[in-house]
Parts: sequence; C-alpha cells; structure tokens
Amino acid sequence: MLVDNNTADQRPIVTLDVWDSTASKQLAITTLFRNAWSASNVYEYFGIPFSIDASEVGHAIEIRVTYDGYSYVRVDKVGYR
Repeated sequence: MLVDNNTADQRPIVTLDVWDSTASKQLAITTLFRNAWSASNVYEYFGIPFSIDASEVGHAIEIRVTYDGYSYVRVDKVGYR
C-alpha cells in the first residue's frame, strides 16, 4: 500500500482484518495510522499476524482492507504466506 502523505497528522488511514467467513469470526484486526508509512508515495508491505487451528483448515478466509479516509491510499496487492 502507499499513502500520499505520511506526516500531515496521526489519523487512522486503513483497517486491516482477517475474517473467517465460514465461522463468521474475526481472526485479527489492526488499524494503520498515517505514520505507519515511512515515506509518502512509496509502496510498503504491512503484515497482520493470525493463526488457524486444525478445526479451521479449509475455511474461507478473507483478508480485508477498509479505507478509513483522511488520505489517498493505493493498494497494489493483498496476500498471505
């Protein structure tokens, strides 16, 4: 993701969350504030740690980015490893 300005204020810019849609359960959530980016207009990777147990293997997992406003944001890709 990139943000147009990383120093203007300390407002929340995006919320990242991991959702188990099979179980309707949130696995992880975090909010990124403007100062999370080390530079303006440069793509950076952000992680959100989560785990699933053996009973959740095969569930439909969503990795979501919710725009909170206050800045221009561009998301290039979302994935897991």
